[in-house]
Amino acid sequence: ARKPRLDHSLMVEEPGSDLENGVAAVHPDKADELGVMSADIVRLRGKRSRETLCTLEVDEKVPIGSVWLSRTTRDIVRTPAGQSLKVYHCDKVKPGLRVQLSPVKDADGGLSIEEILEQVVKPHYVGAEAGGAGRPIHVGDIIRLRHGASMVECHVDETEPRRRCLVTEETELEMSD
Repeated sequence: ARKPRLDHSLMVEEPGSDLENGVAAVHPDKADELGVMSADIVRLRGKRSRETLCTLEVDEKVPIGSVWLSRTTRDIVRTPAGQSLKVYHCDKVKPGLRVQLSPVKDADGGLSIEEILEQVVKPHYVGAEAGGAGRPIHVGDIIRLRHGASMVECHVDETEPRRRCLVTEETELEMSD
């Protein structure tokens, strides 16, 4: 007897509440069907094979065939609300040794590279570990972080191990011009 194929395709929707970047929310029944639990790392595959990693959140308010994503996450996978993308469990994500970032021109909030790293990026990643294994990050991601009244954007250029990793307290974060 063959196992039935899982339907990994979910409709992207605007979140019903504030959803942090790097988080994907699904209905508990869909999470069970996909074999994932809250706080698992999932791989999102959008248009033109664009990928990113997210931490899964389970929410009863999300329609069963849908996934809630922040605008930044939708932009990374190039999938607007109303279109579908694929969601897969991703359990082979290792803690990162090094992550290379670069600020997006005209989106640096008037801060120097050192200030972006110390005041914005490090607090976002290192301060987020409460009870978790770290935040997932993928080469090609755009990170949008609020700093006061301005928004700071950084591009993920390189990770070690290659392509994707978890940013932990031990991960060396670097900024380049």
